[in-house]
Amino acid sequence: MTQTEQLLNRHRIKPTRQRLAVMDLLLNSNQRHFTAEQLYLQLQNQGDELGQATVYRVLNDFAKAGLLRRNQLTQGKAYYELADDQPHVHLVDVHQGDIVEMQDERLMMQLRGTVQQMGYEIVDMQLNVYVKATS
Repeated sequence: MTQTEQLLNRHRIKPTRQRLAVMDLLLNSNQRHFTAEQLYLQLQNQGDELGQATVYRVLNDFAKAGLLRRNQLTQGKAYYELADDQPHVHLVDVHQGDIVEMQDERLMMQLRGTVQQMGYEIVDMQLNVYVKATS
């Protein structure tokens, strides 16, 4: 059994050929944020015969199971990324559309402290900052 099959089994997802193809692409890519369309095109380019509707269904299954996060980072587009326990901020370039992850432990500590002072604790977080180049 492959590591991808084990991962899907741990999340109670049946490891079909389509699900394995999508998860293998996500796990082995240098890119962290994908739209369903980008994934579909990459799968097509590597010879996987998956329909676009299948890709959407697989991504939704993975998001429901907690394997992926779905983020609305740009107007009208959903981006998917592998779920992890590392809190981070998305910097979204409003002109280029680039998405950069920023991890700043001081910022996270300040957020946790402020939230605790208000009588809460953070259970999940999505922080998107929309930026433009200064030069």
